[in-house]
Amino acid sequence: MLVNRKPHNSCLTMAYQCEGKRIETIESISEDRLDQIQQIFLEEGGFQCGYCTPGMVISLKGVLNECSNPTVEDLKVGLSGNLCRCTGYGGILRSLERISEYNKEYVYFTRCKDFLAWDVYERIISDVRNLGPTSAKTIC
Repeated sequence: MLVNRKPHNSCLTMAYQCEGKRIETIESISEDRLDQIQQIFLEEGGFQCGYCTPGMVISLKGVLNECSNPTVEDLKVGLSGNLCRCTGYGGILRSLERISEYNKEYVYFTRCKDFLAWDVYERIISDVRNLGPTSAKTIC
């Protein structure tokens, strides 16, 4: 889970420690559609049984909250402590590469998300995806 946008082990965090803090779980990051991290995991085969996927997605979300332009190595470090017994990590590593590349392209635009109404954000992101990073930087 994320507590104030930073990763925390949910099994080691007591409820009283979260009072007055922003809590995000795998369920809260994708209300209407999959989060981009979830979509990339799906497309790259970054999961099999799905048991470890929520922890990995949330951990990666925490890395992206802290580092706007992470390398694949940054993402690997962010996943430390998350174990997968099914995939052999091939799909997960492909997912990390795509997440790193995706985030580099749209880092300037996604910083604007918190300041826009959701419907405005959705409309703009659909247009910006085809423009590339230079145009996205100009919009924000």
